[in-house]
Amino acid sequence: MAKTGKKLQEAAKLIDRSKLYEAKEAIELAKKASTVNFDATVEVAFRLGIDTRKNDQQIRGAVVLPNGTGKTQSV
Repeated sequence: MAKTGKKLQEAAKLIDRSKLYEAKEAIELAKKASTVNFDATVEVAFRLGIDTRKNDQQIRGAVVLPNGTGKTQSV
């Protein structure tokens, strides 16, 4: 079995794996448990309980990023 580092063990003690966290609380916990020295990325998945095969239940949308993608748009 692979060994884990001291920082990872300390971060694992902060997290209760059987508990469901609210979004705001989960973000604060992720920031507190982070041990890296750079801006890390957090991936989020939502279970919406919809059937995407039905047209009236499909979700479509666009998101404007705060800093953009770095590319200029031309028409």
